[in-house]
Amino acid sequence: MHLHYYKYVTSWIETREDSVERSNLIILFDKYIPTCLENIRTRFKKITPITETSHLQMLCHLLSCLLNPTNTPNDCPKEWYELYFVFCCVWAFGSAMFQEQAVDYRLEFTKWWVNEFKTVKFPTGGTVFDYFIDSETKQFLPWSESINRFELDPDTPLQAVLVHTSESIRIRYFLNLLMDKRKPVMLVGNAGCGKTVLVSDKFASLSDNYIVTTIPFNFYTTSEMLQKNFEKPLEKKAGRNYGPPGNKKLIYFIDDLNMPEVDSYGTVQPHTLIRQHLDYNHCTDRFTVSARLIRTCCFHLKTGWGIRNGISVVWMNWGLGMYLDGTGFSSADYNNGSRDCLVHRQFSELPELRYDRNRLTLKDIHNCQYLSCMNPTAGSFTINPRLQRHFCVFAISFPGTESLTMIYHTILSQHLSNAEYKFPAVIIRLSENIVAASIALHYKLTQIFLPTAVKFHYIFNLRDISNVFQGLLFSTNDCLNHPCDLVRLWVHECQRVYGDKLIEEKDIDSFMKVQIDIFKKNFEDIDESIVFEKPNIYCHFAGGIGEPKYMPIKNWTILSKLLNEAMSSYNDLVAAINLVLFEDAMTHICRINRILESPRGSSLLVGVGGSGKQSLSRLAAFISSLEVAQIHLKKGYGVTDLKNELSSLYMKSGLKNVGIMFLMTDAQVPNEQFLVMINDMLASGEIPEMFSDDEIENVITGVRNEVKGADWKDQEGDPDTYPRMEKSRPDTTIGIRNASREGMTTCLILRKQL
Repeated sequence: MHLHYYKYVTSWIETREDSVERSNLIILFDKYIPTCLENIRTRFKKITPITETSHLQMLCHLLSCLLNPTNTPNDCPKEWYELYFVFCCVWAFGSAMFQEQAVDYRLEFTKWWVNEFKTVKFPTGGTVFDYFIDSETKQFLPWSESINRFELDPDTPLQAVLVHTSESIRIRYFLNLLMDKRKPVMLVGNAGCGKTVLVSDKFASLSDNYIVTTIPFNFYTTSEMLQKNFEKPLEKKAGRNYGPPGNKKLIYFIDDLNMPEVDSYGTVQPHTLIRQHLDYNHCTDRFTVSARLIRTCCFHLKTGWGIRNGISVVWMNWGLGMYLDGTGFSSADYNNGSRDCLVHRQFSELPELRYDRNRLTLKDIHNCQYLSCMNPTAGSFTINPRLQRHFCVFAISFPGTESLTMIYHTILSQHLSNAEYKFPAVIIRLSENIVAASIALHYKLTQIFLPTAVKFHYIFNLRDISNVFQGLLFSTNDCLNHPCDLVRLWVHECQRVYGDKLIEEKDIDSFMKVQIDIFKKNFEDIDESIVFEKPNIYCHFAGGIGEPKYMPIKNWTILSKLLNEAMSSYNDLVAAINLVLFEDAMTHICRINRILESPRGSSLLVGVGGSGKQSLSRLAAFISSLEVAQIHLKKGYGVTDLKNELSSLYMKSGLKNVGIMFLMTDAQVPNEQFLVMINDMLASGEIPEMFSDDEIENVITGVRNEVKGADWKDQEGDPDTYPRMEKSRPDTTIGIRNASREGMTTCLILRKQL
């Protein structure tokens, strides 16, 4: 064995009880690992930097999961050990491979592996990542054989639906393996590729013995904020031991791990705290550190004195290093002997420094594990290798054409085949064409409309395709009677999802040409003039205000009459507005209304000042029977005030079941942290420290009778406990947050500079 990995591998092998297994493992490590390490260094690109030791650590973790008496009994042939070793080795070294625009490194890894190692043969076709080992036959089988049938729940928002494919089912397989052994796992992928949905699906399958604490990171997350979230679900055990209540197991789900600010010394406060917990299974109680104490610690560490004032040199080494990591100094700088300059350049200038607030004690935290997600194109892009090394990393790529076809054909065909709607058979047969056209359009647009400094929002991902099909799922047999009706609806939804993002006339013209070309290729038997006849507008009030049903608008006269009636009612019941409803204004109202009626709908309206963005939004909210909530700035208005207003809106929406449109303009953002809170609300519904413990108790009390009436489990923290809450989001702390998320729509307004 090579010396640089010999010690780690040897120490792990010594933990294995079976002597035959140990001898086989030594042979296998010598056979495969040197070649793998040599090639992994230079030939393949990973989605995030991973050290060689991390690959070996993941290999050992996977072997610990799979080399058990069920898979490899004592009398099994040695070929079985090599079979499982190869499977684990492929994923330990290849799990972070991903597909770039020009190169698919998973495919390159497959070609190299098949040519390099020929003892264990993979089936032909696909990649080495497309197969798993059947525990009965000890043969490689495609992951597609382990996919269960999907059943569409009409009450679940499409953004929360997970249709398993061979790509997602294998990630779920390894999540199950590693999380059962309490190994930290990290999913890395671009925005909108389904990381959070995968995690949510895993959490939904957990038993009552698990508690999940979701901690979304942002630029302003500090170690103090993180520690408060860490400690919230814990209870004190004996001595300095802490853990989740009873015998439960706690999972910390860290979303957007690489988002916190990197200070000028290259350190990240929250990462240091997580690393401390993973390294030592403890964290420090929050305490106050004075400049005098730090100078004393530095002096005694430099001189090598033992104990003074009850503080040991061991504690000073650990405690001061942790303090420096949390306040902008790299522990590496400290450990490399720069203590003198630290005192002179920083501590002598500060009379009092606070790492956190109370005592000089340690807390040993037990029965906890980590699961994290990260976008490698956002935030600091990567994290410190000393933290990264703890995680088993899996790259989550955008699904391929085959997977996308399977996902959306399953969803659309089940909707069209629903006996409740009684769609004609000719409509049902069009589902394959609709799916193929949608995927082709998406891929074409991602190639044509690339993000730039001005068009930074030209980013199209899985969410956009889902939004198209969410619109298709609004349809009933009242609006779909002929094949051209379904195609017109598809054209409309694509224009709303993709076309409304475009900001230049030439981009809109290019989009229309692409859509027409794809229409001609996929719907040859349908008359183009009928499909693209204007106006092509669908909205939820086409049948009348107060009668929501997604229907087409036949002509501008009918739409003008409906909106003028709505404006008249608004003037009588709310406030007087006087709008001239020309065609563009009416179109904008329909667009806004469509978003407000969509699950988790949120919109960003961009236009010059005085163009009617607020007025049109208020009228659209009135049509959707939503109350409009807006903050009112005053002197000294800060983050705490915004948090208080949002908490009251959450209460109103979640407890009282009142629909709300939260309207916010760019003039109402005096502090960038406001946008961080809005982002947290839109992304997960979780805003850290928004509710105090007393408020949470009041919420639980307020919904308990309704829970009992609905015959749901009355268990605090359980995702299925609280009413009006989406069941597929088990990572929420209490149901009120998701209830509010489903019942509250956000509309942000920006003024465009001329």
